[in-house]
Amino acid sequence: MTKSVKVLVVDDEPVILESAKKILGFFGLDVLTAADGEAGLKTLSTEAPDIVITDLVLPGISGINLLETALDHDPGVVVILTTGYSTVENAVAALKRGAFDFLPKPFTCDELLSCAMRARRAVEARLVLRAHRPDPKRRGDFRLGLQTWARPEPDGTALLGVTELELETIDTLEAIDLQDIGSELRQGGRLAGLTTREAITHNLWSPLGGRVLAHNEALKNEPETLRHNPQAWIVRIRPADLDAELANLIEA
Repeated sequence: MTKSVKVLVVDDEPVILESAKKILGFFGLDVLTAADGEAGLKTLSTEAPDIVITDLVLPGISGINLLETALDHDPGVVVILTTGYSTVENAVAALKRGAFDFLPKPFTCDELLSCAMRARRAVEARLVLRAHRPDPKRRGDFRLGLQTWARPEPDGTALLGVTELELETIDTLEAIDLQDIGSELRQGGRLAGLTTREAITHNLWSPLGGRVLAHNEALKNEPETLRHNPQAWIVRIRPADLDAELANLIEA
């Protein structure tokens, strides 16, 4: 029998805990809950969850502290942070410190399921989520957490794409929703939406801010190109503040 995937949800709002327990439980996850950081830490040590979904702002211990403690305790645990204080800085900091994903409040059922399903896939596939050594084949690339990458170009533009690891957590791609040409991206804001054959849309966070100059047109008809060619870019941008924002990323 396949071992069930255990999820710990930490939040001081009872309605969030109850909703998460019902939604995630319905999709076959074994859900534990905790109403504050202290209770979360205790459950973390006694129950050894595979996935932790925690609010960033908690009574006592913060979600960032819980993230760091969880990863120190078990580097293989998958941590998702949620917050009503959804600033770009919070998103970037959480991803850089090892969060699997970042979920702004208020989130929908579909957004919660998107994060949880990808996290479950990462657990079941036993993906190695923390790679510290840069890939010598990808010099010049920088990652926003585990999800997206940026590649500065000699002409002052930058290409943005999605990591191979992120694609391993997503089912067959049916469509990609791109930001309009001429629109302004924010670092840590929405870059694109990937819709799968399961009819779940997964948000990608942008590694850099700037104006969208071009789309990779091949992706519109063949989104699975991303999987077959992991170095395929999604959009080309004119970065707004390249040097400052590269400092928030991880060399890939």
